[in-house]
Amino acid sequence: RSLSYKQEYQDNLDIIKSSGDGDLKISHIDLYPNDICNLRCEFCPTHFGKNNISLKAIQLISKFNPKVMVITGGGEPSLWREDKKKIYDLIMEIRKYMGKIPLGIMSNGTFLMPNEAIEQLKWLRISVNSFDKDQYKVVHKMDMFDRVLKNILEYAKMDLPELGIGFVYTKRTAKDLINVIKTINERILSNLSKDNLKKINVQFRPEADPKTYSRHFLDEKLIEELNSQIKNLSEFEINFINEKTNMYEVLNNSVFSLKNFNNCHVSLLQLKIDAKGDVYPCAQTANNSTDSYGNLFSFNFFSNFKKAVKNSYTNHPSKICENCAQSSINHLYENKDKTNNENNDDQNPF
Repeated sequence: RSLSYKQEYQDNLDIIKSSGDGDLKISHIDLYPNDICNLRCEFCPTHFGKNNISLKAIQLISKFNPKVMVITGGGEPSLWREDKKKIYDLIMEIRKYMGKIPLGIMSNGTFLMPNEAIEQLKWLRISVNSFDKDQYKVVHKMDMFDRVLKNILEYAKMDLPELGIGFVYTKRTAKDLINVIKTINERILSNLSKDNLKKINVQFRPEADPKTYSRHFLDEKLIEELNSQIKNLSEFEINFINEKTNMYEVLNNSVFSLKNFNNCHVSLLQLKIDAKGDVYPCAQTANNSTDSYGNLFSFNFFSNFKKAVKNSYTNHPSKICENCAQSSINHLYENKDKTNNENNDDQNPF
């Protein structure tokens, strides 16, 4: 999927290397529309505030000519407000200026967004990060486990192609990965039709250290125990693990792996825009002033943009880049000319 953007990447590379004319086109935008959240997840690095990005930002973002956008958390997106306008209005502003580009939303699922908003999405991912009420209260500091599962069921019945369930595992909660599958089967999958079942997937992700971005890995003893637990699951649950989760990447400690690269190729592919309009190459560099491209609303932002991207591409200054979350993509692009691209689906690059 990443290599589906090779042409846009090459066009951007030619522009920054030649210092010539032409506007950079950034294929992937992560929009953090607010920094307000009703939960306080124990692993969350967000600096919470009271900011909601203005709808005026959408027309400015359209200048990047993105091919895909993710509305995600630096807060809880469903809480975004501007006067009486809500998340549906934000989505429709994107549609106004960017047409039918694929949209995804990452949410904590505590508020049920309206069906007309969900119908505009290619996918929605709900973060659960717990397998029961007690664990949920410890992880999120709120008692909303049952509400979130109920909302997931409602979303699954809406006109939505893909519905993901997210679980960030920590040193304390990694032992419960199989219990997560059991809970999802009992509380969600068993209550869905065959058609709606097809939408569901589960993504497990290791906790990232908020300062170094190093990831939590499972020890051999726990891996052996979890593999043993899988053998005691039902045939349906085992098939679900195989087909609709990344469990075996977790058990191989391969969900996150560092690969060598020299340039920040992601700088030519992606932007993160936060609730204040500050723009960064990626989520990992956010809130680090040395990595910011500036503020979207400043009068000289677009005139300085190419220079900022070139600097990021060639000499990204952030210390936390030593544990780059997208090192695999950077490595891929560094070796793109050696990669077989025959199977890429350019018609569906989200």
